[in-house]
Amino acid sequence: MKSLSRVQLLFIVGAIALVGIIYAMPKTAPLSAEAEVETTGSDAIEVSADEKISEAISLVMRGEEPMKGIMMLRDVLTDDPKNIKAHLTLGMFSIQSGQLEKALDRFNTVLSIDSSESEAYLYLAEVHEKLGQNDLAIENLETYKTLVEDSNSLAQVQIIINELKKF
Repeated sequence: MKSLSRVQLLFIVGAIALVGIIYAMPKTAPLSAEAEVETTGSDAIEVSADEKISEAISLVMRGEEPMKGIMMLRDVLTDDPKNIKAHLTLGMFSIQSGQLEKALDRFNTVLSIDSSESEAYLYLAEVHEKLGQNDLAIENLETYKTLVEDSNSLAQVQIIINELKKF
């Protein structure tokens, strides 16, 4: 089997990260302000937070008002400091902007809330790889493997682990 170059390895890690971003993208159009006000009951907080996160992702990804999107995510965390999706999203955006230490903090916060959140291990591995901390990247990828069952993901992650072991 031909050895992957560092660029190819980064491409694979980036592709996996992109899958996470796409997963977090809104599946439906954001609620209008009037519809959000009309939402009541115990589900209102969760729906409102999910809608804010979806809208924030759209704003940042389209590049229209990225700081407004970031502030929306921070608002969600002000209301619900344990919102995993908001922490993951802020962590992904921290990676995109090169703020790797902030990304580490976000993903570690996710794991302090729920240590079985597989995406956090995958993103931590990406950050550690970018920081040249391949041993920590491998450790996080190995943990990720214990939490997922998808054979394609497991195969891709094993390829990345094998490549990281070469450096």
